[in-house]
Amino acid sequence: MSGVRSELSDRPWLDDEQFRSIVNAAIWAPSADNHHALEFGLDANAIDIWADPAFPRLAMHRRVLGLISLGAVIENIQLRSAELGFRCTTRLFPSSTPEHVASVRLHVSDAARASDLASAIFTRQTNRRFFHGPSLTAAERTRIAAEASSSGRTHLWWLDEKEQRRKFLALARMAEAARFGCAPLHHELFEAIRFDVGWQAAANEGLAPASLEIERLLRASFKLIANPRVMTPLARIGVQHLLAWRSGDLPCRLAPHIGVIASEKTVDLDEAAFEAGRTLQRTWLRLTTLGVEVQPLAATTVFALDEYEDVPPRIRQSLAHGWAALLPDTRPLIAFRAGHASPPTMRNGRMPVDRYLRKTTNSVPQ
Repeated sequence: MSGVRSELSDRPWLDDEQFRSIVNAAIWAPSADNHHALEFGLDANAIDIWADPAFPRLAMHRRVLGLISLGAVIENIQLRSAELGFRCTTRLFPSSTPEHVASVRLHVSDAARASDLASAIFTRQTNRRFFHGPSLTAAERTRIAAEASSSGRTHLWWLDEKEQRRKFLALARMAEAARFGCAPLHHELFEAIRFDVGWQAAANEGLAPASLEIERLLRASFKLIANPRVMTPLARIGVQHLLAWRSGDLPCRLAPHIGVIASEKTVDLDEAAFEAGRTLQRTWLRLTTLGVEVQPLAATTVFALDEYEDVPPRIRQSLAHGWAALLPDTRPLIAFRAGHASPPTMRNGRMPVDRYLRKTTNSVPQ
């Protein structure tokens, strides 16, 4: 096989083209706010992944979202590596350097293994349009959940029964109202939106406004409420609840399916978030192969975590109690809605692969 060398060699098993193809697959994994703050380096038979130096100091929820993204990145690496004839073993935080977030060791397998999940890596997308049927069958949902939950401690749950949906909608409204009505959450929501690119262009980092599927007549108002001096007085009269109905309740109410990735409570939070990302990516890729669109919904779950200090305690506790009633003895980490829809108006892109290649060589214990 081209690029494969003796296991005793101190030279990389991958040639440059293969390594870059793996990194390219990695960066097309979903990321919080369309921003992968990662670098990739090749060291003999391992791909080392480094986060931004600020990673160890991130707020808890940013760390959780970053680790969910990292899990999705690793899933893509494994799928692409299998196509090249490698199997992978991954270590999370493999050294004493805190921003050294993962090491993926490559092992030569008997043969290259193509898969339909790997083929979906570059067509997977976030779609924020309203969804419609046809619905997945019960058998399809069961198969998807079994495939996605292969790690054993992180599982996919479907919330499609009437009472489950009712309870989830209440959580979605609560979380979305908090996003618009609480000053720190409002700032975080709008700082990722690239109003500078306008409503006709994509963004390679951050969220292009066109990708948000805001109705044309509402675009000026939406941009206006990005200003906290406008939104703060509006929040005093409860406008955030109207916004929550449009951004949270209605899209979820119309969607044929709501799913949530949850871990066992005993699993360490870092590990749980990482595994949730892998589970989410397997789910998303499988749904993509079936022609089903997806929008992730992180606010309802992340806001419920005890350590999230920017969420008012009353709201955080209400969200936590709501999830405890829906999925007892679990730690929900990310939800999503799924269904059929027209293609998104705009698909956000990625920065060039060279942007993600590590420029310096670090010696780290393996």
